[in-house]
Amino acid sequence: MKKLLFKIFALAFFLSCTNNEYKQPEAMELEEIAKFALSKQVKLVVDSLHLDSDKLIFIDEPPRILRSVRIDYANKGTIEFFFGRTSIISDIITTKEQYLSKVGKKVIDVVEWRSYDGKKGSIRNIKVY
Repeated sequence: MKKLLFKIFALAFFLSCTNNEYKQPEAMELEEIAKFALSKQVKLVVDSLHLDSDKLIFIDEPPRILRSVRIDYANKGTIEFFFGRTSIISDIITTKEQYLSKVGKKVIDVVEWRSYDGKKGSIRNIKVY
């Protein structure tokens, strides 16, 4: 019994010391984030990546139609999440948390990114009719 417990603890110790492939959200590459975010709700992505709503930049088209949200991500570059057009003409919005609550349930259709080393890319949800 003691040998079994020793082996279990030794195995747990060795596994904790190995370099596993799990990446923290802060270490994810922009393309990995894009693949993760596609076809998910905005609020789910923001919460899953532990993004601070105060650092989000909400992009609107005149006249006050929200179309995307952008963030400067972990000193890697910028990533932008596009979703269906959302009107905020009649809303009085003063904080980014209110912007986020307005578009939180929108599904991300397109993700574009640009890393600081000049690489850029995009991924989009394909709709089949």
